[in-house]
Amino acid sequence: MRTSMILKRSHNLSRYVELPNYYTKFAHEQPAEIRSLGRELQPYARTLRYKELFESYDFFCVYKWESVQSKDTRFHIRSVWQSFHSDIPKGTNSLFVKERMSCPSMDSLLGRKIYGDDTPMLRMSWHRTNEIDSIIKLLEKVYAKENVFHLHSVGISLPQHPIILKQLQPLLETTSQNFDYEKLMSIAKKHQNNQSKDKIKVETLLQGLAQRSIVTPLLLKDGQWLVLMPKEKK
Repeated sequence: MRTSMILKRSHNLSRYVELPNYYTKFAHEQPAEIRSLGRELQPYARTLRYKELFESYDFFCVYKWESVQSKDTRFHIRSVWQSFHSDIPKGTNSLFVKERMSCPSMDSLLGRKIYGDDTPMLRMSWHRTNEIDSIIKLLEKVYAKENVFHLHSVGISLPQHPIILKQLQPLLETTSQNFDYEKLMSIAKKHQNNQSKDKIKVETLLQGLAQRSIVTPLLLKDGQWLVLMPKEKK
């Protein structure tokens, strides 16, 4: 690794951890030692970075990266994301994390091992949305890019989306903890004359995810986040 890259990473690390003086002072003289220290600190710094994301955004998407070039290159990732980002609804503040997602760091912050160590290569985007309509529109854009961004799971901050929180409990009770698409359609037809606009929006959101087998609901981070995962294979 070139010394310039070592120094760049040391600068990134210093945002999250207090580095000893020799870390940068002797970087030019002891690159091997600096690399070793950097490797030890990176997981800790990454977890703190993710913690910042949880605090700054209220919705995240996790993707399986499907490169049309059959190569996982940063250039291709950036170009595809820029194209996708231009279609994101107005009023949605978004961030795409180009690096592979650290499953251990995410699991640590969520308080449960749901992504594991052997999950296929994943990447994340984080979003700050105004309302559930923004989430629905955002996911519609994601679905349109499924040939490249294959949606794996999503996370929603419930305190930031009280409509979802309000509608979630009765919906869970009705569907027996399973957001099965056919069950949701049956429920919608049965109560279509007696549904509030908010409930319809929540069901629209869940139906879109259910069509992609993202139907396993988990309440994580002390019940503050709803994470919807792929249907468990039997």
